[in-house]
Amino acid sequence: MESCTSLYRALKEKGFKASKRWGQNFLVDDNIREIILEASHIAPGSKILEVGPGNGVLTWGLLARGAEVWAIEKDPRLYRYLQEFLGNHPSLHLIEGDVMKTPIEDLPPEKLVANLPYNITSPLLYRLWEMEGRYREMIIMVQWEAAQRLTAPSGTKDYSLITVLFATTHEVEVVHRVSRH
Repeated sequence: MESCTSLYRALKEKGFKASKRWGQNFLVDDNIREIILEASHIAPGSKILEVGPGNGVLTWGLLARGAEVWAIEKDPRLYRYLQEFLGNHPSLHLIEGDVMKTPIEDLPPEKLVANLPYNITSPLLYRLWEMEGRYREMIIMVQWEAAQRLTAPSGTKDYSLITVLFATTHEVEVVHRVSRH
């Protein structure tokens, strides 16, 4: 499996710069990728939806574990990069588009695994909640503030509607806190 730093370097060598407008952030630590993959409990043949695959770090790991992956990428530059890098993989279904406008409820995956772009975290979580259990498991990397809102105890400043909604339908837990570096 390619290392996170080598994949990030390959992208930078092509002149790519992350878009703040799209909330792009990239995994650069193999240990964090492994924590996400371990928490995902991927079995060969698992059908996975990945939102914002970016440079393919998680995608590569999911495919290496035998998953069939539907990856939705909004950035046309990253979509082309992923087509070049992983496009011929028989278990990858690469979709160019906005996950907020893509009919994901019609796709076969039963589990979602993603390093979410920060600017769509809340809107996407609300959309996923409205699907009432469509995804039996969601393993997502989000900004710490979003994780705090999802797991906030009643009566605290972070306790919000999204806390209540997910607490009524999901078991929410923080698997690992990741440094911003």
